[in-house]
Amino acid sequence: MFVRLLTLTALTALAALTHATPIDDAIGWEALQPSGQWIVARQDGEGVLRSLNGSDVMSGAIAIRRLRAEDDVGTDPYASLHLTDGQRLSGTFVGFLDGGGIDRVRWKNPALGLIDISVERVAGIEFEPSRPSAPQTSADRILLRNGDTVEGFIESFGDPLTVDVAGATQELPLDRVASMWLVSKTQPRKGARIWLADGSILDGAALEGAPAASFIMPGVDLAISNATLPLLVEEVLAVERTPNRTMPLAALVPTVIEATTASLPRASLPTPRLTRRNTPLGASTIEIGGPERLLYEVPKGFTILSAQLNIPASLAHWTDCALIVRQRGVELVRVPLSRSSPSGVVHVPIGEGTLELEVAECGGGPVGDTVLIRRALLIATDGQS
Repeated sequence: MFVRLLTLTALTALAALTHATPIDDAIGWEALQPSGQWIVARQDGEGVLRSLNGSDVMSGAIAIRRLRAEDDVGTDPYASLHLTDGQRLSGTFVGFLDGGGIDRVRWKNPALGLIDISVERVAGIEFEPSRPSAPQTSADRILLRNGDTVEGFIESFGDPLTVDVAGATQELPLDRVASMWLVSKTQPRKGARIWLADGSILDGAALEGAPAASFIMPGVDLAISNATLPLLVEEVLAVERTPNRTMPLAALVPTVIEATTASLPRASLPTPRLTRRNTPLGASTIEIGGPERLLYEVPKGFTILSAQLNIPASLAHWTDCALIVRQRGVELVRVPLSRSSPSGVVHVPIGEGTLELEVAECGGGPVGDTVLIRRALLIATDGQS
């Protein structure tokens, strides 16, 4: 059984590299500083990320991410294996293995090759790319390719799957299965988290810069022997150095209520739409069709809201609104958005409790008042979340 295991080590080695190496302008980065500010950076020839004035911005960064205008569009290109600690492997399902009474999933990933993982670590498998995930229930849940759903307890992993459904045994050939989601206990994340261009998410100790505009990733927690994985800079989308320093706003489910500024009552209040699931740092773009208000419950420890705002190009002639952020009845920021001002930035201090975001209509009326909230993160600047 061929197994390869990864583990990330220390970013701090980057600080020792020199300032003299020319900066590679081909790919831009942003580095999230402890203040909550994003600093534009480039990677020099030795792998160090430097600000435009030449200073090393990596050693103290909470996270880094690629400057990619297209990071909120597109579809998932591969099938996906989801683990209980939040890691995800894109690639190809090879089969189920039974070794010594332990069921395993054999998976082929473009970067890692063949990997064998115990089903105890598996949260779900998407055999088809871009299929919607099933909400977790108290039973294993299997989505079939024809759209039907089977809920029960998977007794045997193989082809076919053997499933106990309300005391009756069913056998499901794998070629009928689009995805499967297992009842499993969520495991805590360890160390750094890296998002790769193929859709994979891997955890470990850290990511290190390397010469020739590349990175190396010594070890990841997926096999029995450590290996150093070289990564081209184009493969890395984002890195979060430690757990619990950021939380994507898209991970919270808001309560939707009427806007305070609506000139006419709305027949319905649409739920915000996530335009893509697998975005760097988990910060999926949130599309809000206003006017309406969203109420988010901010967990303890997060002290800053950071986000970028845009209006859809297709609605540029119609949109005339403002994105208002409030907490405890106090307006924290108001960002006008219209054809003449199609984008904006939110960077405000927040606290624990209810956070209100309102898409408020302005002089042009409510028609077309749609806002895209991109790269929205809650940031714990003191690391105490």
